[in-house]
Amino acid sequence: MKTRGTLVGVFAGVMSVGAGFANASCVTKPSVLFLEEGQSAFVEAVCEEPLATLNFGIHDVANDIWHTTGGQQPVDSDPNEPIRYYLPSAVRNQIGEYFVYVKGILADGSVVTSPLKTWIKVLDDPNTTITTTPDPLPTQDPVPPPDDSIIIDPNCPTVSKVTEIVTDMPNSPFKETYYRVAPSDIYAFKFKTPDGTVPTAQRVVSATVPDSDMSKLVQISDCPGGPLVKPLCMAFGGEISNLDIYTNLPAYESSVCVLEAGKTYYANIISKEKITDTTYNCGDATAPDTSTSRCAFLLNTQ
Repeated sequence: MKTRGTLVGVFAGVMSVGAGFANASCVTKPSVLFLEEGQSAFVEAVCEEPLATLNFGIHDVANDIWHTTGGQQPVDSDPNEPIRYYLPSAVRNQIGEYFVYVKGILADGSVVTSPLKTWIKVLDDPNTTITTTPDPLPTQDPVPPPDDSIIIDPNCPTVSKVTEIVTDMPNSPFKETYYRVAPSDIYAFKFKTPDGTVPTAQRVVSATVPDSDMSKLVQISDCPGGPLVKPLCMAFGGEISNLDIYTNLPAYESSVCVLEAGKTYYANIISKEKITDTTYNCGDATAPDTSTSRCAFLLNTQ
C-alpha cells in the first residue's frame, strides 16, 4: 500500500442523541489515510441530518497534543453534505500517527457525542508498505478534544455576524486552521501585543483553499469586527493575504502597521477586498448568511 493518494476503508461512524429526537448518524471519509510527509490532504464529515456547528480535532498520538478548528464553527450544512477539513501544516509536515475526531451540534439541537475517527499515518518514504492498522480503532478520545471558547468582549459593542476567537498570539504561533464561513461572517482573532520596549514582529496569514472563491481582507481593530486602527493595518491578496504587525518601531509608523505594546487587538478576517465594499467576494450573493466552502479560508501566524 503506497502513501500517495487516499486510502478509503470502512467509514467511521458516530451517533448523536438529543432529547426528543431520533439518533442521527455521521461518517468520516476516509477512515484510513496514509500520507507522504508534506503532502496536502483533507478529511470530510458527512451527517444524515443538517449540522449547525462542527469542530474537527486531530490528536497527535506521539506528542499528545491537539490541533482543532478553534471551537464549534458555524457550518449550516444540508443533510449528507460533505464538510471538508484540510489538514494543518503541523500535521502534514510532521511524521507520526494521528486520529481525527469531530464534535458537532445538529440544526435541531442534538449533540454529536461519540467521536468520529480517521486514522492518519504521515510517512517519510512514499514507497513504505503499511501492513497493519490500529486494531481496534479506539472508541473514545484519550482526552476530550478541546472546545475553545468563543467569547464576545464585554468592553466592545456587539457587531452582527462577528465570531471572536481568543488566541495566544504572538506568544504561541497560531497553527494553520481551516474555517468554513458565510460571506457575511467576520472572524475576529483576539491577541495581545508583547509588553516592553523591544521591537517585535509577527505576520498574520489568511489563505484560500481549493474550493474558495477569493482570499480575505485582514484588518486590525481595537474591537471585534472593527473599526480599522490605522490605514496601514490591513492587507488583501488574491490567494494569500499577509499582514505584518510590529511594535516599538516609531520610525516606521508611516510605512508599516505599528501597534502599541502590551495592548489587546483583533485580527479581523472579512470576505471583502476593501472595507468599503458593499458586497462580498465569495459565495452566493443571494445567501450571504449561509456557510459555504466557497468562503473557506486557512489562517496561521508566522
